[in-house]
Amino acid sequence: MLQLHPLPKGTTGFTSSANSLTILDVKPFIGLVYSILRGTMEWEDIDLKGKNYFYFSIMSDDQEYHVLLNAYFPYVGISRSFNNNKFSFMSSEEINNQFIILTECNYVLLGKEELDKELTDTDFLELDNAELEQLNYWKPRIVSEIIFNNWD
Repeated sequence: MLQLHPLPKGTTGFTSSANSLTILDVKPFIGLVYSILRGTMEWEDIDLKGKNYFYFSIMSDDQEYHVLLNAYFPYVGISRSFNNNKFSFMSSEEINNQFIILTECNYVLLGKEELDKELTDTDFLELDNAELEQLNYWKPRIVSEIIFNNWD
């Protein structure tokens, strides 16, 4: 299973010129999420300009879901609300109950317990210099601010 701590090199979407990043194929993910929720796609943002994640807003049974997928690692966060440019992520228990099939397809479901966790120095051990420069500039406080960032 893919580890989260320390964060793997490339998680931020930045890299030195010597390293290249492979962008995940988002199409299978879209199909899986749509089949789970069977709702209406309200918004789809797969443009990575200024961010390192794919974003989908889906309405299902009068409930809105905000689904985020890191563009370089199969890390998934799901929120039911988005206020003041902040996602309120669902708990691990909630997402595992409803979205467990994603783990069977090698996606890593991250609940609010993991995403809202304060960052420590050990989280940065595998990041490369380009990423560390971005961390120094943006000064993220919690894990989700790195995994799903809006850094340009």
